[in-house]
Amino acid sequence: MSALRVFFTLSMVPVQYWAATAVQMLTDQAAAHFPNLARGLDVLTMSWRTFSNLLTQAHGRNDREPLVRSKLDSLKQEGSVQTHARVFRETVAWITRMPLSEGDKLHRFKANLAPKLKDRCSVKPDGTECDNLDELISFAVRQEINLQVSASTSGEV
Repeated sequence: MSALRVFFTLSMVPVQYWAATAVQMLTDQAAAHFPNLARGLDVLTMSWRTFSNLLTQAHGRNDREPLVRSKLDSLKQEGSVQTHARVFRETVAWITRMPLSEGDKLHRFKANLAPKLKDRCSVKPDGTECDNLDELISFAVRQEINLQVSASTSGEV
């Protein structure tokens, strides 16, 4: 619910329309059961508090952050570095209560790279480490290209 509040605030949706808008965004069990929960209530004029109370009473509090952290722990590179970076960033964006430090992001991203890239991305050619996630991603993309070029010239494709 808090993620929706942030989304509506950033999207500048007027507060009086939050509940009506959120009803349209419901999926799975919540969408199937909401008409029964809201029986006799006008969804168009329903307050956010009423909406969130109905869902919380029916489905309990749903804290995604432990699930997201678990996903981050098991995340491995599948496909290109750019695809992995997109998935990694999307996953990290869901962690809001105790956001990861830049160092933790660097460590986790590096640890989740494919084995061939993990070794190549530990230290840059000048002997230094990357200072931020964007720099590490750019460096990893270049290393991935270098590996592909090496493989194609040696006939390993």
